Amino acid sequence: MSVQTLERCGPAASWSFGRFAGVGLIGWVVQMAMFFALTSVGVHQLIAIALAVELTILHNFTWHELYTWRDARSTSRAALALRLLRFNSSTAIVSILGNVILTALIMERFHLPVPVANAISVSALSILNYAVANRWIFAHR
Repeated sequence: MSVQTLERCGPAASWSFGRFAGVGLIGWVVQMAMFFALTSVGVHQLIAIALAVELTILHNFTWHELYTWRDARSTSRAALALRLLRFNSSTAIVSILGNVILTALIMERFHLPVPVANAISVSALSILNYAVANRWIFAHR
């Protein structure tokens, strides 16, 4: 989603993207801390990325529900569970699969260390994650 698209959507969309990015930045710190913790105990780097991303997905969902899209909060436990399932599955496809594949490609192509390659992957995939979350998962019904 480009800046022009955000501007066309109005201030509310720009504000939610800002909150989304803030939560994502904190989530990225969580992800990197988990990655370093897992690799320091011998977990393979790509498996550590996948596990760290899943923890981050759960972390980010909680904050998006409570903060980013607080005006569109779930009205029941069933609705919350369905929203979590949607968020986890869509974000897993983009973040876990996307991060593992894109990080591996960047490492191989540009010979960058895993943390740098992963940071590039996270940044690139964040825009896609926001669009899916804003239009499908947390959309006002």
